[in-house]
Amino acid sequence: MIFNGVFNTMTVEQCTALLSCLIFQEKGEMPKLTEELAQPLRTMQECARRIAKVSIECKLELDEEDYVSVSCSKKVSNCDDNSCLEF
Repeated sequence: MIFNGVFNTMTVEQCTALLSCLIFQEKGEMPKLTEELAQPLRTMQECARRIAKVSIECKLELDEEDYVSVSCSKKVSNCDDNSCLEF
């Protein structure tokens, strides 16, 4: 994502919300996200899908949907009101 310039046009809040997906492990329902947060999440999911497909092609045991399902949507949605800056 870094080499593809994903973070170049994002705000600090968007970057924080997106990167929190890499550590937040709680699964739950997908809340309604603003487009400002939904687009970066979709970008991350597309990258995860590409990685999952390559991993499967390399004969690694991996469930693509589990890998792609970024279970941080609750954390991302919490950053919608700039509260993610309180980390």
